[in-house]
Amino acid sequence: MAGQARAEVVGREVREVAGDAVWADVQPRLSAALRGQQVPLERQRFDRQGNPVWHSGRHVPDITDDGSVVGVYTVFSNITQRALAEERFGATANRSCARPRRRPKTRAARNRIFLAR
Repeated sequence: MAGQARAEVVGREVREVAGDAVWADVQPRLSAALRGQQVPLERQRFDRQGNPVWHSGRHVPDITDDGSVVGVYTVFSNITQRALAEERFGATANRSCARPRRRPKTRAARNRIFLAR
């Protein structure tokens, strides 16, 4: 788990390390991965100081040669900077597109506008 030493997490259950609230969100996805499905996701969490943090990742089943699932690999990347940039871009785009131009209803009206430009 992010921000924890290896010794704090090795050999412990996810619920024990992450807590009940996180486990309630993670458990259905891990169950799907344990059934052999790859599970992509992006999510927002809050760090221990209460700051928003966005993650992008995937739960990937560990499947043996005979087809049995023996575990799950989970890999996440911190995409906070990208998410914040997308939020800023979205806010800017919303302001600039707040009043969309109306398209004239008839072809003749559209042609008059085109020729006037």
